[in-house]
Amino acid sequence: MKKRKALEEENKRVAARVEKNRAFMAANLEAIKKHHSTFVEFMERSPQIARQNQEKNAIAELKSRLDQLEAENVVLEQEETKLKRELELQTETPMRVFLSGFAKVMTRTYEMQDRLKEARKVYKELKVRLL
Repeated sequence: MKKRKALEEENKRVAARVEKNRAFMAANLEAIKKHHSTFVEFMERSPQIARQNQEKNAIAELKSRLDQLEAENVVLEQEETKLKRELELQTETPMRVFLSGFAKVMTRTYEMQDRLKEARKVYKELKVRLL
């Protein structure tokens, strides 16, 4: 019976200590929550921190915009290369045809001029011989 009474007293002391610790922990938790909410409120209200957050967001937005513009630039460079090739084909082909035709005509003209000179020489020689 003494043992039981001693155990009951020990149980009461432990229960009281647990209750005291529980109350202490609850008070500490409440204080921590209050400090946390005050800290969060302070952080949200702080203009410097708000500016830093805006700068971080702006940096991320600018990086994404830069990536997007670089992708567009690659596409535009490919289109530019394609259009340059098309332009070269459109301008060079007629020019080549013109130049090759012009070269043929000029070659033929020079050949005819040479033949005409030879014919005049022969005509003069024949005229001199016949007279």
